[in-house]
Amino acid sequence: MGNPASLVELYRRANEERLRGNLGAAQRLYGQCLVINAAEEDEQGRALTLRYLADVELRWGHLAEARRRFSEALAVYEAFSNVDGQVATLRDLSDLATRQGSFAEARRLRLQAGRCQESKLHGRLIPAVEQAAEPDIVWRTSRPTAPRPAPAGPIYRGSRSRAAAVNRDESAGMTSDAATEQESPLQRFPLLEAPEWVLPGGVFEVVVGVQELQDPSLGGTGGFLVPKEGVHLECELLVDGFELVIDAASAKPFHRMLHVTEDDPFPSAAAYRLRPREGADLRDWRTIGVVFRSDDVMLGYAAREVEVRRTPVDRGAAGPALPDTQRREPMDLSGGRPADDPDVTILMQQSDDSSVEGLVCTVTSRFLTEQPEGGELVRLGDAAGSTITGFVKGLDALTNPLQRLAEIEGIGTRLARKLPRAAMQAIRAAGEATDGPPSVLFLTSDLVIPWELAVVDPPLAGQRAAPEGSRLLGAQARVSRWLVTSEPPPTSPPRSQATPVKQVAVVSGDYQTPTYEPLPEAETEAAHVLGIVPSGTPVEARFEPVYALLCGRPAVELIHMAMHATFGADAPASGLVLLADGVETTILDHNQVLSGNLAEQHPFVFLNACKAGQGDLYLGQYAGIAEGLLAIGASAVVAPLWSVDDARARSFAEGFYKRALPSDGNHATDPAEVLRQERATINKAAIDAGTVDLADISVLAYQFFGHPHLAMSRA
Repeated sequence: MGNPASLVELYRRANEERLRGNLGAAQRLYGQCLVINAAEEDEQGRALTLRYLADVELRWGHLAEARRRFSEALAVYEAFSNVDGQVATLRDLSDLATRQGSFAEARRLRLQAGRCQESKLHGRLIPAVEQAAEPDIVWRTSRPTAPRPAPAGPIYRGSRSRAAAVNRDESAGMTSDAATEQESPLQRFPLLEAPEWVLPGGVFEVVVGVQELQDPSLGGTGGFLVPKEGVHLECELLVDGFELVIDAASAKPFHRMLHVTEDDPFPSAAAYRLRPREGADLRDWRTIGVVFRSDDVMLGYAAREVEVRRTPVDRGAAGPALPDTQRREPMDLSGGRPADDPDVTILMQQSDDSSVEGLVCTVTSRFLTEQPEGGELVRLGDAAGSTITGFVKGLDALTNPLQRLAEIEGIGTRLARKLPRAAMQAIRAAGEATDGPPSVLFLTSDLVIPWELAVVDPPLAGQRAAPEGSRLLGAQARVSRWLVTSEPPPTSPPRSQATPVKQVAVVSGDYQTPTYEPLPEAETEAAHVLGIVPSGTPVEARFEPVYALLCGRPAVELIHMAMHATFGADAPASGLVLLADGVETTILDHNQVLSGNLAEQHPFVFLNACKAGQGDLYLGQYAGIAEGLLAIGASAVVAPLWSVDDARARSFAEGFYKRALPSDGNHATDPAEVLRQERATINKAAIDAGTVDLADISVLAYQFFGHPHLAMSRA
């Protein structure tokens, strides 16, 4: 009999060699493990070893041999009724089938794994799978994670999809259980399958649909909710690094319809044929994006990057393995009721043409009449980030309030020229059709451009014209923003309701340093915010307590930071300024923020610090403090784009909470509307009358990262 201790050591050494890429050594060590498994008649141990050996074969690119090993392991798990082992191995086989391009088999295996998990409650076994042929192309995808039920509780404003809400009255005569059963929405995830790489001039196929499990190799927004009785989904393809190969005339060649029904819950359509565009300025890695809509409501967005290779390589080699990730929450921009849909949703995907340095945009709105097929290209130029940074830096040098407003309106005029025509048409139509200011959500891969400052002239319906009224979009509409990228894993969606506030943590510091002046108004502000709820926790602006707060200790629903921040090319580092020993300071940057975790409470975060809303490209993607906070779980972030006056920052924060989180029983105003109202007070007539000064213009700096209808409440 083998020595258990020696078997554990063999596994440890084999796994270490496998992860280091020493596959021959790993295979020999796993072979010794198999000998011990056989000597001890440990069949389930043999199954585990077979799965390890299959992974070695995968890394070598021997897909048929890997499938044989996985199938052997599955047969063992079935013989011993090991459901967990069956589920894990079925997912391995599903991943392998997807790499081989056998999408139908991959989906069947994923469904089989889900049924197998359910069988744990009923004692049923799942039959073994058959072998499949191995095609010669590698497809870029990865194993989905285990299914997770749709979230319960008040995470979103309402728990039904829009279509389910429309049918709410039809179930009024049912019992509560029956009504819940009919109206409960189903969670679905985007399906977007394409080759991992293609050659110039080659035509390839893209499969679009929906599936039961999340594919962590996709970028975008993750899953979404659909009514149980079914839904018609409109899919729109977004590409500018590829051209669409059209076989037959079509009025809308970039659009396809999917019908999700009880009989066909996971439809797919291999409807798009693409060819790489030619050009020296086109990137090697190019984005294929798909927008999913229903009844003029955007449900989700999926993106995959495909490499255009100049020369062919071994088609049997497996692509790099992507790590499994947690299931993301469903995309629920509607909040459950049509009234809570953003009136206009503008998706902005990074262009693949480096000579353009722009965004491919598509608009979703029930007020939209038409827009260009396949989206509209917004050309920003090759130094958009530097342009905005220079604009922000230049504002600090302007001490005349009218001159500063003129500078803001000037760049706002340029931004208005860059807004997609379809977006402006939809915003104007929404302004005419809605009772109050329309809501606009920017889902964008570039958070550097301050679209809130775009000039809208003549003003939207119901808004005052200049000079008594503001000319800025962010003063005439409820504008918010959210980051989406083409890189996996999918981004968590913006929430339409913040976690009810029971506890608040406030970060502030006594700055007595040669570089940073004291902030007496910030200290007063901190004391005020601590009194918003009975349970307020002061946090000193030092690394250890602030980092602990960003890791969820203590767990609070509202984080407020009244402090210094720094950003810009002339700064030694960019981020939040923290106190250190003596008169020294240190910088908390976006990388350090990303190592935190706020996923338990999903707090609302108010960054009242100069330039805390700024960001820049980092490893090819937007990065900043606000971006980092959203990535680790914040439900929303308020932050200024440029320097703000200490006293005005205090009064702005106090006024914000008075309206967004009132303590006197008054109706709470959504944060996006609070910011709109504040921006609307800044106009030329008010400056001429002396009711608005230089400090007041600071309110135009604040941006809102979140759902435009997000609401705050008290626990």
